Amino acid sequence: MAAYEEAKAKLEALGITEINQELLRLSVNEAEMYIKNFCNITRVPEELSGTLVNCACGKYLTVLRSFGQLGDVIDFDAAVSQISEGDVSVSFADGTSAEDQFLSLISGWAEPDAAALLRFRRLVW
Repeated sequence: MAAYEEAKAKLEALGITEINQELLRLSVNEAEMYIKNFCNITRVPEELSGTLVNCACGKYLTVLRSFGQLGDVIDFDAAVSQISEGDVSVSFADGTSAEDQFLSLISGWAEPDAAALLRFRRLVW
């Protein structure tokens, strides 16, 4: 199952080391079914493998967040709002918190862009 391994690698790249394997398998299956149902196809083409992995990771992270386990895995206090020392000043926050930005990212992953899927959509009679 290549999509499972790619999703696991992507989550590990985000810093998530403790991965619930069963939940990730369910997320990959759910993402695969979402793409198949949206496109009316029986298998996910290779061109949509990245979309499948992103969707699976988004669904996995959404479930973690809904159970309150996402804050234990990812540090959302890493964004600096302002540090001043002498004549040097550093400010990174742009009005939205790191958590809001991350949640925007995973919600975009969980529901893939329809434009990417429409190219593979088939008519059903």
